[in-house]
Amino acid sequence: MRLLVCAIALCATASSAAAQRPPAKRNKRKLPPDYRIKLAPVLKGEVGKPLVLSLTIAPLPGYAISKAGPVRIGLSVKPSKGLGLRRRRYWRRHAADKRADNPRFDLRLLPGNPGSYQLRVAVRFWVCGKHTCRPVRDVRSVKVSATAAVPVSPPPATQPGAPAATQPG
Repeated sequence: MRLLVCAIALCATASSAAAQRPPAKRNKRKLPPDYRIKLAPVLKGEVGKPLVLSLTIAPLPGYAISKAGPVRIGLSVKPSKGLGLRRRRYWRRHAADKRADNPRFDLRLLPGNPGSYQLRVAVRFWVCGKHTCRPVRDVRSVKVSATAAVPVSPPPATQPGAPAATQPG
């Protein structure tokens, strides 16, 4: 009985000491870069005219983007109204060349209202070294500004019976 009481007291002391200890810090190593995402930081256009934003995922020398693993691009816009997205998600099959070592995507947008928008681009893929692969999640942001289309004014109409403008000659 005495042994049981000691064991219970020991467990209670150990659990309370563990609860008072600060949580252990994780050793987060900063991995060297092994890929590059090529994406313009700013995109400008006119309302009603389609815009194309090119995104390329390029591995650095000695690495490769996995062709067996998924590649996914997710798009979201703030404010949510005024900038139309043709797709909200792009997969490797939507790339310009889905078998390419550096997949390139043409992200299609259509400004509906003039203004400034923040396009959030979330990219997920696998990058592989000589022996192992690791998943990558990266988020980029693009400023999109849309201006109102400038109307083209027609040439002034001549009234019937008025003399036509003549050119000196």
